[in-house]
Amino acid sequence: MEEQYIEVSIKVCFATAYHVMDCFALNTNPNKDDALLKQIKSEMYFLLSEYNNAVNEDREQTAAFINFKKDYSYLHRYFEKVKTDVGLKRACNNFAKALVFEETCQQFGLGNSDHHFFTTPVAKPALPDSRLESNVTPLV
Repeated sequence: MEEQYIEVSIKVCFATAYHVMDCFALNTNPNKDDALLKQIKSEMYFLLSEYNNAVNEDREQTAAFINFKKDYSYLHRYFEKVKTDVGLKRACNNFAKALVFEETCQQFGLGNSDHHFFTTPVAKPALPDSRLESNVTPLV
């Protein structure tokens, strides 16, 4: 009976980890990322701890752990893929927002050149001393 309970617990933990990873992938609120990542890592840590306990107690060949290495490697690869995909999705989203911002600026007549952003002309550099003296008419 205890072995069946452990087997069900492991299956539920795998399913929960995959579910939370999917939630992380679909999450649009970056403020929730840390909580989701913490939960994913907690589930994965629990799985590894249970497997290590099973190995120490010579139970790694029981029904709960017979395919653990393969199942855990799939879970780990999926987690890495989700993290990569989320990073790419956020980068593309930020890039898209930047393009929309640039288009919005252009609609309002703002661009990347200096004269659009400054209301007063930019100061001109001072002339060298020799040219300055030749251009000045003496006050007599």
